[in-house]
Amino acid sequence: MNRNSDTSAALGFTLVELLVVLTIISLLATTVLFGLSGVQTNAREQRTKAQIARIHELIAEKWESYETRRISIRPGFGWTQAAWNPPTPRVDRLIGLRDLMRLELPDQITDVATLDGSAFVPHTAPVSGIPQPALNAYYFSIADKQMPFGELNTTAANVESGLEWSPSYQGAECLYMILSRLRVGDSNGLDSFSESEIGDVDNDGMPEILDAWGQPIEFIRWAPAFDIKNYENIENIETFGQSSLNDQVTEDPFDLAAADPRYYAQPSPTFIQPFEMFPLIISGGANREVGVIHAGDPQVASTDFSYSDPTQSALSPDVFSVNDKYDPPSDNGFPCDPYIVDDDNGVKEGFGGRKRADGVFIDDNDDITNHVIETSL
Repeated sequence: MNRNSDTSAALGFTLVELLVVLTIISLLATTVLFGLSGVQTNAREQRTKAQIARIHELIAEKWESYETRRISIRPGFGWTQAAWNPPTPRVDRLIGLRDLMRLELPDQITDVATLDGSAFVPHTAPVSGIPQPALNAYYFSIADKQMPFGELNTTAANVESGLEWSPSYQGAECLYMILSRLRVGDSNGLDSFSESEIGDVDNDGMPEILDAWGQPIEFIRWAPAFDIKNYENIENIETFGQSSLNDQVTEDPFDLAAADPRYYAQPSPTFIQPFEMFPLIISGGANREVGVIHAGDPQVASTDFSYSDPTQSALSPDVFSVNDKYDPPSDNGFPCDPYIVDDDNGVKEGFGGRKRADGVFIDDNDDITNHVIETSL
């Protein structure tokens, strides 16, 4: 009996030994889970990059077509501004072209419709003098279904009941509409995406393309504060010097006739010359938050903002200049100005600029954009 008892004890484990084994197993499990998490994050990044690359290709063909698009201005219409005194036909064409781009590639509610008081009405007579594009009329018909009362009352109750186009993801929702009308052979742009990649995160009846984290992929047609970083970090423009920046920028391919009033405004050295931009398609990445300013941001009063309003132009002596890199809207601007800025509670930023929360920049290191993907290809 004693010999058997001794044998049983020798074959057992002490409490300390069991605790050591459990600790090792726990550490191994943690390591494996951490590794799997990293693999999953990487897989989501790759899937989102593939989505954005697909959207980029679809948008690029449409974007490049504007270099040769014919612009028709309504008879008797002409946009003039004596203070600039450039050749009027060139200015009329440039403003008309930018308005056409805005109406056919919207990135916010006020590109799809115009606000008349609180009424949500179509752009039947665009401010540039061009006829309303058929695409814009189609977009309005889609949005109008979400506005049964003809008003933009973005209350939580209306949004929750699906009776309102919520501003929250308006850029992403505009992108969905754009893709629905882009033709790729016998199909449209949406056919490139599965049902699992389409959703309605804010439940307003306006769908979005979702990234691998289930968040809407945002669309910014003109993102001057982002694009200018291709030449120099916008945060350091004061020390960089405006003249040096003008030597580096790529000219706007849609304004080869140099019709933009910045070429004529006095004193001309104050202005950063118009530079090439391409629509920004962006995912917030793993932290699920887009780190740049876009329509729908709380930092931008987007339902009150309209590119068709000449008083909300970025044309002002301090815009992107040595002395002040941002400037609030001025009253001497012109409509459909792509180099737009906004001012909210003293924080001045251009669209595509880094977003702030309580005065501190939000981390945008995990943002995934078509600009970075295009560069890496």
